[in-house]
Amino acid sequence: MTFNGTLHENMYILGVNPPAATDAASFPPSGGYINVSNYPRFAFLVHLGSIDTDGDFRVRSATSKTATLVTVTDAEKTDLANGSDDNKWFSLEVESAKLPTTHRFVTLACATMTGTNDIWSAYFLGWECRHGSPTQSSSYDSHTVVAG
Repeated sequence: MTFNGTLHENMYILGVNPPAATDAASFPPSGGYINVSNYPRFAFLVHLGSIDTDGDFRVRSATSKTATLVTVTDAEKTDLANGSDDNKWFSLEVESAKLPTTHRFVTLACATMTGTNDIWSAYFLGWECRHGSPTQSSSYDSHTVVAG
């Protein structure tokens, strides 16, 4: 990946789950699934805090922001173990062309987490925007660049 310009000019960054104890669900939830039409590649970056439940995460896709989800083949992390995976990072990266033909909306599905003591956070990253620079979400507060 080669950037011409700054990070926020080349990559769409969206926090989909702040660091929190979180029950099993989809992030973002129905109605907020992320449209990846402009991004040939995207990823979910997940940081685990303390987890007390064996868990798994899957990238799921749909035909609209509220449509029925299907799991994206092989875009999953299913071997998380209670206690031994605390404070680890992982990413699930997908080439958009690998999604089912009419599926251009995605979410990160977390299964089996109980919430009370399962703390994690996640970000969506979309790059190689097809139509100029991405428009960051309103939660993107600021961007500082130190360059020569």
